[in-house]
Amino acid sequence: ALLATEDPGLSNEEIKAGILNSVDLMPSLMGKTVSEGRLNAYSALIGPIPPLPPPEPSNTMHVGDISMSITDSKKGKKNIFTYAIATITILDADDSPVEGASVFGHWSGLTSDIDSGLTALNGKVSLNSDQQKNANGTFTFTVDDVTLNAWTYDPSANIEHSDSIMK
Repeated sequence: ALLATEDPGLSNEEIKAGILNSVDLMPSLMGKTVSEGRLNAYSALIGPIPPLPPPEPSNTMHVGDISMSITDSKKGKKNIFTYAIATITILDADDSPVEGASVFGHWSGLTSDIDSGLTALNGKVSLNSDQQKNANGTFTFTVDDVTLNAWTYDPSANIEHSDSIMK
């Protein structure tokens, strides 16, 4: 009756459709009623309320993983030169890879250099330590910062902030 009073030109079918299309869906009524929801007379009068727009991306990123490996190369008869490789993965708040982020970090243990690089499409960047002659010990890489225009680095969301590998 409210819909007919508001718009006398509506047919019975249009009124019925307006009521059924404006209910508040209720899981407890699924399969129990034709509308599977609770009547919402206000919504029926004003028309359907448009859905909320999807949330804006948060543009926050964090370290999702640091993988470590070691590479040896022999030079001369006695000397073996070793360096470590840290592969860092940067992810957004939805754990999707972030491309183009600058990753800054430092090495400790067997070497003490500073490295940085840009993440690829897969969110990964590989950074190499300085070579060490006849190495015996630990290479450790620590992420110090991650930057990308219009993004925020959230170190509290990091899965890890440093990783080590022994030679």
